[in-house]
Amino acid sequence: MSDWGIYRLLFITLFFYGVLLKTQAQRSPLKPSEPGLTDSMLYQKYSTKLLQYYPAHIDSSIYYATRRLELAIANGKKMEEGINLASLAFIYMNSGQYSLSLESYLAASEVLLDPGNELHFWNLSHGINPRDQRLRILANLYFNFGHLMGATGNHDVQKEYYHKVINIARENNDIEHLSYAHDGLAIYYLYKEQLDSVFFYSDRSIALSDHIESQRNVPYSKYIHGLILLKLGKSGDAETHFSEGLNLAETVDNFPGIVINQYGLSKSAYEKGMLDKSLHHGYQALKGFEIINSFDALNLHIGHAYENLYNIYKSIQQQDSATQYLLLAKETNDSIHKVKLRNLADFQHFQLSEQFKLNQLEKEQVIFRNKIRNYFLLTFLGIAFAILGFLFYFFKQKSKANLKLTETLLHLKNTQDQLIQQEKLASLGQLTAGIAHEIQNPLNFVNNFS
Repeated sequence: MSDWGIYRLLFITLFFYGVLLKTQAQRSPLKPSEPGLTDSMLYQKYSTKLLQYYPAHIDSSIYYATRRLELAIANGKKMEEGINLASLAFIYMNSGQYSLSLESYLAASEVLLDPGNELHFWNLSHGINPRDQRLRILANLYFNFGHLMGATGNHDVQKEYYHKVINIARENNDIEHLSYAHDGLAIYYLYKEQLDSVFFYSDRSIALSDHIESQRNVPYSKYIHGLILLKLGKSGDAETHFSEGLNLAETVDNFPGIVINQYGLSKSAYEKGMLDKSLHHGYQALKGFEIINSFDALNLHIGHAYENLYNIYKSIQQQDSATQYLLLAKETNDSIHKVKLRNLADFQHFQLSEQFKLNQLEKEQVIFRNKIRNYFLLTFLGIAFAILGFLFYFFKQKSKANLKLTETLLHLKNTQDQLIQQEKLASLGQLTAGIAHEIQNPLNFVNNFS
């Protein structure tokens, strides 16, 4: 073989090898990896990092949640895939990225609604079967989706999803999410200024929270109860709930829980006229908000902390400090308002695009159903014509057989008639012969004696 032939063969071999590698890469997407660590160990490492960085560092939180998601997908762990999509949705929501949050929630819902994914777990909670685990994750997803709907002004949908959480939690005997859903409904009815419903759901949530095994998220419930009582003018009872929420948040190392209950204590102390105490907790809350910036699930952000300090300094007549925090509050609120408007516009655009896709899908489904209906009709008509053809052939053959049978019967009858006629003629012949014989005998007798 010539040198040119060898080069051609080498080039073709390398080309097809490159195609093979590309195809393999498309079939098996890249996943995070570190020497000496299994995927399960790496997933746990990223989980620790996520807890470490959220909520102070949103970008890092998104990074590690995304790495966990990639590991789950690469290993076929559908439940962890749903969990990480839900985590990303929650992070996006609390950082005001509503369209990304909605997109992640929809993807998570598709995974978690499929019972066929129940067995694809990396970490199944001790003492919980796969079905109950999936339903608890789904309840949490719906609860936070309700928050997203509230943050974007879709309050009827917000209420609908809190009720969905209640239905799932009751079916699953999930006290934790049952309590959270009652919290959500209490906030919803507070927004609607329907106080009877506020009291009903708030009291029910308080009763349920005492039976929750994991206390990590209870500080949020305490804040909500305190907020409701504060709105109703019961600042003393509100302060009790905020204090309990703060102590519990410090115990379970829930930083956002610490921040919001500090803010609540500042507000309740202000209502009671305890301005020094209010200022102390107000500063502590501001330090926390400087780290987390916002908590959209409860519609709180750093602008509220600035406003709170403005009101306190105004009450103690420190005009310079009051003016400083008023300007900070105005600047921050304007900036947050602009960002929120932009995020809401993106959210509306995404909703419209999803609705357009849904409409297109519905149209395609209608066309597909019509095709199926037409195919079924044509198939039915084909079968009907085939049956009619068979019946026509059958009756035609039967008619021919009947006609032939009739002809045979007629022939047999004619033959029978002929035989009967022949028998009659034969009998008549025999009778005539007998009579002639008898006549002949007497004549012979007469002749013999004549």
